[in-house]
Amino acid sequence: SSGINAEYGVHRVRESRKAYSILEREQTRERKREKKEKKTSQALKWQAESDRNIAETLVNEAIRKMKLESPEKKTDTRVHETVQRNKKILTQSDRMIKRLRHKIATMNPPPDPLCSCEDDLLRTGPELCANNCAFFNNPKLFASALSSLVSCHEQ
Repeated sequence: SSGINAEYGVHRVRESRKAYSILEREQTRERKREKKEKKTSQALKWQAESDRNIAETLVNEAIRKMKLESPEKKTDTRVHETVQRNKKILTQSDRMIKRLRHKIATMNPPPDPLCSCEDDLLRTGPELCANNCAFFNNPKLFASALSSLVSCHEQ
């Protein structure tokens, strides 16, 4: 009778060790997943801040150029309308790029970068490209290319 109890006790210890190791593996996977998600969200936050700073700089440069021009051009409504239209295009492109970057961050495996200016697609952007790159200071083209990349991966 005591031999049966001893076997039962050994069996219970083995099962609890097995359950503990399974639990430990699951927790490790969860920690890795959380760490990866945190890294991705940090990259997205960094990129969004960078995009916002670039757009702000471009708008400030346009305003500064308008102030430096002659007085008759300041009053020209066409110049003002052009600047407003450019601001609108910039903000729309920035929003689109931000949404697409979020979609790309969730893709597995991540797609290759659009140009050779950066190794990571999430860190690439029109403000970060080399001056001989097609995307350099061209957020509209960059957003268009990102959009087609995402649509290809969704199919």
